[in-house]
Amino acid sequence: MAHKPTYTDQQLELYLSRIGYSHSAQSESNLLQHLRQDIENDALSALCHLQRRHLAAIPWGNSGLHYSQHHTISLNPQSLFEKMVERQLDGYCMENTGLFFIVLRSLGYLVYATGGRVSHAAAKGVDNGLYLGM
Repeated sequence: MAHKPTYTDQQLELYLSRIGYSHSAQSESNLLQHLRQDIENDALSALCHLQRRHLAAIPWGNSGLHYSQHHTISLNPQSLFEKMVERQLDGYCMENTGLFFIVLRSLGYLVYATGGRVSHAAAKGVDNGLYLGM
């Protein structure tokens, strides 16, 4: 079986800081420890909180496609982390979702990637395209 990439505890701490994750104890130290306790107590509530913080903190964008010499994006887990967490840049849809996917896996959530499609029947005038979902 192939190795499934995850992030280290140190990387997860940086990610939590990047998204402005906070715990009810208002302590900036040991955010990861508090989050793991929250997951143990109520995994769905913790997931909802993480998703809201991720969506609010990390913008969706395509600047990497336009303002790089190569006009490509990387879905390599370490590249995603370096770009959106360490450099605090925006992420294309697949980058943003990919980062969140690996964060959730690193926290012990059972996640799998799926494909999605925008339906013309649901929204007139919207291009029918493929999207990554979880």
